[in-house]
Amino acid sequence: MSYKFEDMKVHLYGDVAVVTGRNTIKGIWEDINHDISGPYRFTDVFVKRNARWQCVASQSSRVVAP
Repeated sequence: MSYKFEDMKVHLYGDVAVVTGRNTIKGIWEDINHDISGPYRFTDVFVKRNARWQCVASQSSRVVAP
């Protein structure tokens, strides 16, 4: 499986960071033998706790042609 991240943006709000971007995946989900290759958009939310960043929420959606 390979991942290519592009167009990433980080927005800081004190001890919270929201990361958005595009991820192009190439590969097969082996558990169900399904090709999941293609472009995705994502949003990740991080919180700084005890001087470390911890991901508390993550969302990803496949981009499909109209």
